[in-house]
Amino acid sequence: MLIFHLCGKIKKNDFSEVILNKKVYPILLAFLCMGFGDLGGPLKSLFETSFGLSSTVATLVTTTLTFGMFGLLAIPMGIVQYKKGKAFVLSLGLFTAVAGMVVGMIGVEVNVYTASIALLLMGAGAAMLQVSGNPIMRDVSAEGKFSKNLSIAQGIKSIGTLSTALIPLLAALLITREAGWLNRGYSWRIMFPIFGAVLLVTGIWLLALNIKEKADAKVKPTTFGTSFKALADPYIAIMTLSIFIYVGIEVCLFANAATYLGNIHGLNDLSLVAAEKQSKILDFFIKIGLNDISLLATVAAMSSLIVGRIVGGFILGKVDPKKFFIVTTVVALIGFCGFLITSSQVFTWIALVVAGLGLANIFPLIFSITIDDRPNYQNEISGLMVTAIIGGAIVPLAMAAITDAVNKGVAEGATKIGVVYGFLWPIALLVFLAGVAFVVLAKGKKKEA
Repeated sequence: MLIFHLCGKIKKNDFSEVILNKKVYPILLAFLCMGFGDLGGPLKSLFETSFGLSSTVATLVTTTLTFGMFGLLAIPMGIVQYKKGKAFVLSLGLFTAVAGMVVGMIGVEVNVYTASIALLLMGAGAAMLQVSGNPIMRDVSAEGKFSKNLSIAQGIKSIGTLSTALIPLLAALLITREAGWLNRGYSWRIMFPIFGAVLLVTGIWLLALNIKEKADAKVKPTTFGTSFKALADPYIAIMTLSIFIYVGIEVCLFANAATYLGNIHGLNDLSLVAAEKQSKILDFFIKIGLNDISLLATVAAMSSLIVGRIVGGFILGKVDPKKFFIVTTVVALIGFCGFLITSSQVFTWIALVVAGLGLANIFPLIFSITIDDRPNYQNEISGLMVTAIIGGAIVPLAMAAITDAVNKGVAEGATKIGVVYGFLWPIALLVFLAGVAFVVLAKGKKKEA
């Protein structure tokens, strides 16, 4: 009922700032481009097939490369951002990513080395876009509208992320050519010119604009020392840790939802399930190519993120971000718990969508709340929080360890229930985030008093 009440507060005027402020357009497009940086995930399995790589090697040259760039470049780019400005770093990120897409298009014959370099440059570009894109949205947003606009922008970023899974799927379905640039099962390469064109247009559009960055005389020069010194502030430290945890929780959901649906509900082979249950819905998904449970689960979760972020952005036009932080973490917690308390396939899918809706706005809320409370450290906060995205590569390892440990004790041929216990890990972390949300709200009320 609370969500419906909040949605009821959205008015037509809430759309006006995003629609009428022309300087927001290229920034929103830059957020779409940020999503392209997540192409390492969908390409992992494609690299295994196309290049005959092991799972470990494929992971190293895809997701590890892209996630690694966030940890490596975030703080240095925060320093560059202080000296050269946010628009400079944003443009640098866009054109670095363009270079990566050009490398991916080089030559008729594709190999793992050029493809990996393409991902490396795309990851580097995405890291720069994250560092500059979040705070520059504050510069083009009206007073009190930063959280709202950032949530909408993160929703658009999710569309970019979803495209990294859907474009290879559509390419495999529609491209039957057996010779030339897309030969021998490399149809996924069509991503490179498509993403490259969008990145190039966004970069040129951004250069044509004169964005006035909000100057603050209190903002001190950013260095490695000031970035790490900012962590001495308990508030900044706990919020940075929250980003680290949040990204890990999100990856836990995307990486393990399909495993849960397969192991617990027997949905590994959708064709057999559709025939057995005579499900018209599953038949439809299979006909359009969504016969892979992992892809179907990703599409469901990512679609809920997109809807949640866009709707959440407009809700934030009327609701205190700190209060909404509590609501969204509780909704996510309900969704994750749904995996454990229901034996129904239908309610499991509903739980997946609810979890995605709840997670949707946590990242932009944590970021915007922290920047608004500590504006003098915006460059340091941006660098630290983008660095914390590396949590997506670390936090899920604990869930994997729990899952494997439980499955070792499962008898041969029995249902592998380890993933059920594995989900206790992100649930525990969500309880922590809910606690942070309540503390942040209490701190805000204390400041107002």
